[in-house]
Amino acid sequence: MPRPSWAPDALSLFLELAALPSPPGEERAVADRVLDYLRALGLEADEDDVGGRIGSTMGNILCRIEPQDAESGAPLFFCAHLDTVLPEAAIEPVVGEDGFVRNAAGTILGADDKSAVAAMLEATARLVEEDRSHAGLELLFTPKEEVGLVGAAAFDHSRLDARLGYVYDHAGPIGEVILGAPFQNRIDVRFQGRAAHGFTSTASSRTRGLAVVVCPPSRHGALTPDAAQACGKRPPATRLMSSAVSARS
Repeated sequence: MPRPSWAPDALSLFLELAALPSPPGEERAVADRVLDYLRALGLEADEDDVGGRIGSTMGNILCRIEPQDAESGAPLFFCAHLDTVLPEAAIEPVVGEDGFVRNAAGTILGADDKSAVAAMLEATARLVEEDRSHAGLELLFTPKEEVGLVGAAAFDHSRLDARLGYVYDHAGPIGEVILGAPFQNRIDVRFQGRAAHGFTSTASSRTRGLAVVVCPPSRHGALTPDAAQACGKRPPATRLMSSAVSARS
């Protein structure tokens, strides 16, 4: 099957995708381009209905390429997101004399993650055009990654046949695989009690003020034993002066 006329090669494909603004929740134009590309290759793609529930103009797009040789190995899935951070101006991708693509307008280019999208589609086109042997391939394109992996979290992963896959979203050397990364959790806590000055008894001598100590986690997402001990020795970060206090970590 022929590729679409607007994307005869990987570079033209990337330039087309990059020129389409797709901030989180507004990925429809890029999603339509991806769907058009896949259909031009004669492939069927399914878009789920999570868009309306997560505040996006698109759902998760899943395309399955049936195996040419199921006994040659295990099927694989590949995943990339279609949204970018919010552009502050127009997006005008141009190829420089050095061969690098930049945004002539001086704002974001959107290579995160549209370079991965273009690579996935280009590889798929070569599999189809050259009738290469493979054990099955699944492509997953998600919305709203930049604001918390929202689309991916809403995807029903049981729909995947592949048990092994790769998420393309890392600007490192080709061939480098990331198996883990730091993360963060936000904790909001509200303490309810009786109004009192910190550590000072009330007239009834039955209640004392609440003290809240908020300790930041380490960059690895958890307190080390030494950090936890030091945290416990810190003076209170917040002292209750009214009947309730809120803390955030």
